[in-house]
Amino acid sequence: MNTVLNNTVFTRNELLNGHVSLIENKDPNSTDLLHEYFIPERNFNQFIKDIKPILKDSEIDLLNITIRAVDKDEDSYMNYAREHVFGFVLLFNQKKTTKQENEMKIVTNKLVDTTIKNEGTFYLPYRLHIDKAKMRKVYPQSDSFFELKRKYDPQEIFENKFYLHYK
Repeated sequence: MNTVLNNTVFTRNELLNGHVSLIENKDPNSTDLLHEYFIPERNFNQFIKDIKPILKDSEIDLLNITIRAVDKDEDSYMNYAREHVFGFVLLFNQKKTTKQENEMKIVTNKLVDTTIKNEGTFYLPYRLHIDKAKMRKVYPQSDSFFELKRKYDPQEIFENKFYLHYK
């Protein structure tokens, strides 16, 4: 018998130590996406109330929400934690279709609107669904960040899709 099962007390690590293959997405016609929204404690309950109808009405599958405490970040230039906040990590599963891609763009921007309403921020996107004006509203320092980037890389040798889209 497994020695872990012989114990009467289990650590969280023992209980949650399943192999990643148990939860990986094996459907080649879909992809899993993470979003993270950072909300001040004073707006925690309101944010939950506000995102419920967005998530309920969406055709995108929400697999999980994890909430974590995030300390204020005073080091990063484009910081998402400007005070102590709670990070809402949303794990979605999206079909690889034009319809689902368009739905995800809509859902993402609704979640960003709700985040702005609740004085929050979001993790800078891997995917370019967030409207440029909304990105600049939440990250007003982005213009000076892009200016610094051009100053130190005038030929724009180092670039990615995020930079090309939002600069």
